[in-house]
Formats: sequence, structure tokens, C-alpha cells
Amino acid sequence: VRQYFYPLVHHLIQEIIRKNGKDFKIYFPGYRWTMLLQGSSKTASIYASPVDVERGITTKVGPMYTALSKMKGVKLIHVNNIPGVIGYDPNYDTMVDTELHAKELRPYVNFIRTLPDYTNADPHGTLLLAEAMKNYVDRYGMTADTANLRYVYSQAKAEIESNAYTGGVDGFLLDLSEYKYTQPMLYALKPSS
Repeated sequence: VRQYFYPLVHHLIQEIIRKNGKDFKIYFPGYRWTMLLQGSSKTASIYASPVDVERGITTKVGPMYTALSKMKGVKLIHVNNIPGVIGYDPNYDTMVDTELHAKELRPYVNFIRTLPDYTNADPHGTLLLAEAMKNYVDRYGMTADTANLRYVYSQAKAEIESNAYTGGVDGFLLDLSEYKYTQPMLYALKPSS
């Protein structure tokens, strides 16, 4: 871990700070967020946190969380709802649930793809909109037919833009207040004999 993970993370942190400034928020995903992005419980377990273990989502803390929590100058602060990150039922943790949810979102994703301003450059934005649309339909007992979807889309988009959409998953904000911004990124390797 020391020869690969730490230099990589130092490089990423320093690049983000160089490009976006010291106040830019950086998050570590944890199990649920990784499951949303990757759809694999094996990958998600690598990022599992003590919060995930406490909630019974997984049985042990993953090596990525462990390594990051031991980095000098980095503190992980648990955040319940990270704005802009879609959320699912907090009790899921299997691929079947992810596939089921993807199937439920498919009509909304397909509708979004037909819009003139759609680009596939932001798949997570598309999923966020689809999730917000599904929640809007469920909340108001509507049907997801074509006549309603344009209205539902405009309402869901307005909720997201005004930060009224409460979808979101938890993760960890990296507190870098004690981070040395000149931390060396590479370690010397002993030459083999």
C-alpha cells in the first residue's frame, strides 16, 4: 500500500488543490457510493467504512478506507447526504438490487436520452435526473407515461437545480486542514542486487 496508494493519493490531492484551490471539497465514497458507481459488491467492499460495518451493510472495513484513514494530515469526516450523488434504499447491498433499480430507472433514462440537449458526457447527471424523476412520480402517484414525462422531467430538474432534491448517499469529506501540501509523492525504491 505504501509504495502505490500513498503516492497516488498525494498526487491526486495535490493536483485537485492545484487546479481547484484548497477549499475544493474532496470525498471518499465508502461502500454504498462505490456500489452505485461500480455495481459490484466486491469492489464496494474494498471501500467499506466503519459506518458501513456499523449499519450491517458489510462485515469489515475495506483496505482503501483503512489506508486513507492512516494518511498523515488527512481526516475523514462522515457526511450523510452528499449533494448531487444519487441514493438508493440504504439497506441494499447486492447486484440484484442494483439491476432492479436500473430497470426501474430505464424508462426515465430513455426519455432523457431523447431530449435535444442530451449528451452522454455526464452519465451520473443522467442517473441523478432519472432517480429524481422516479421519486417525483412515486411521490405524487403519477404514471410514467410519455405525456407525463416532460412535466416530470422539468419538475425533477428544477428540484435538483434548487437543491431541493433530497436524494443522496453518505460518504466522507477529506479534511485537509493539517495536510502538508508539499508532501512528497514518490518514495525511493531500493535497487535490487
